[in-house]
Amino acid sequence: MKQDERYIWLDLVRGLSAILVCAGHLRAVALVDYAELTAPTLFQKLLYGLTGLGHEAVMVFFVLSGMFVGGSVLKAGDRFSWAAYGTTRLTRLWGVLLPALVLTYLIDSYTLSAHPEVAQGEYAPLWTSGPRTDGSYSTSLVTFLGNLGFVQTIGVPTFGTNSPLWSLANEFWYYVLFPLGTLLLGISGKPAGLGRRLLAGGAIAALAYGLPRGIWLGYLIWLLGVLVYRIQPRFSTRRRWIALLVTLGLFGASLGYSKSLRLQEGLGVSSDLVVGLAFATLCLVLAKWPRPRIPILGPALEKIAIAAADLSYSLYTIHFPVVLLIATHFYLPQKCFPDLPAVLQYLGFLSLLLGIGAAFWYLCERHTPRIRRALIGKRLSVSGRAVGPTS
Repeated sequence: MKQDERYIWLDLVRGLSAILVCAGHLRAVALVDYAELTAPTLFQKLLYGLTGLGHEAVMVFFVLSGMFVGGSVLKAGDRFSWAAYGTTRLTRLWGVLLPALVLTYLIDSYTLSAHPEVAQGEYAPLWTSGPRTDGSYSTSLVTFLGNLGFVQTIGVPTFGTNSPLWSLANEFWYYVLFPLGTLLLGISGKPAGLGRRLLAGGAIAALAYGLPRGIWLGYLIWLLGVLVYRIQPRFSTRRRWIALLVTLGLFGASLGYSKSLRLQEGLGVSSDLVVGLAFATLCLVLAKWPRPRIPILGPALEKIAIAAADLSYSLYTIHFPVVLLIATHFYLPQKCFPDLPAVLQYLGFLSLLLGIGAAFWYLCERHTPRIRRALIGKRLSVSGRAVGPTS
């Protein structure tokens, strides 16, 4: 997508969300849990608050993905092509996922050569993430192929230590479900006869039976992004500062709700759905927000936003095996108290992870458009842009 066609503020949110996921996983293995701090300073409260939003950031990804990927299906209308759409989505996914799985295997082999107990989940209580004690760790060929086929968490575990790959299965099946639904309703693609609509309905019914409940909850959040796409062109930009403050407040309140087990138990409403709905309202405002026009600072911010967004998928897909490699070599047998030296070390490792993500993007993801053009050329009829962990 050309730079002048991009939603710069949503790009910035997308990039920051990927960094928050990465930062949260690293903090969980490097610094002691917040409950162990007897008198946390304001800085420590901010540090732990920001790095505790990784899961919520994935819900943000889902909304953005629904807006752009689902929106591209609606935009194509009767020009929608399953061949072009499928090639676009799979080249985007596999172009990063395949080398990420190979690199995960190599990193895990090195990590486990020194600390085989990681695979048995010995440190799962310490890290609150990583391989569990249920024996689900696997780098078998079946698991490798299952992750390539996006049935992790459905038929096979996530590959090796790369547990964040769970969300890629969600995204893939949303990419399948939505066009099937639009075909059934006659919204996209050439007018379909009764037979094709019945086939689409049967496929949706089969997926309804086979996909876990958690994937369907995430699909509701993804569909909120599609709703944003439909509403956004007609959304008024008048009094935009008031709209921004109100929607930021709602989003902040939703994040607070996601951290309050008492409220969730009392209301019985999924925190994921609340966060997704609140961000969808904020997304409406940010999609209409003017580009930064401050001399020097404005163009610099745009470049940063685009760069962060572009490497978000690569960073998301490869960071976690590296996090556990860092954990086993620097933070065993215990994590650090978040004093100044420990925080500086943490920030150094976070910078290293961002650099690895950028290098992985340069070696792998940046070639995706070239691969796609080689497969379908200029016949592509559906936008290749995806926003979320899978872009």
